[in-house]
Amino acid sequence: MNRKEIIENNKLIAEFMGVADEPYCYIPEHKIRISDENGEYAETSSHFQYDELQYHSSWNWLMPVIKKYTDKMNDLQYDDELYICWENEILHSNYILSDILNNNIESIYNRVVRFIKRYNKNK
Repeated sequence: MNRKEIIENNKLIAEFMGVADEPYCYIPEHKIRISDENGEYAETSSHFQYDELQYHSSWNWLMPVIKKYTDKMNDLQYDDELYICWENEILHSNYILSDILNNNIESIYNRVVRFIKRYNKNK
């Protein structure tokens, strides 16, 4: 996956999470340190540009997305297409346990992105 695709996919996730607001995302759970003019870290910010989002590389960023999916899935019927997709593609025990044990965030990230695209198409 190239950098442009990662930024587009992270923006897609930010929109799903309700934190996307051009040109920044406000994500209070995550902060970045900002250096002052002396090069010392003086403050933190929860505002991110799309190219600073870390859903693709940080479990701390990706796991709240999975939690939000789970909350949305509680509102669906077991035979709903999105629920079946969630169960079979995202939370299937054969996939997710292996990916977590092998620290394979890329695999889970890619499945989450596929699911969001399907979710947005069907909502």
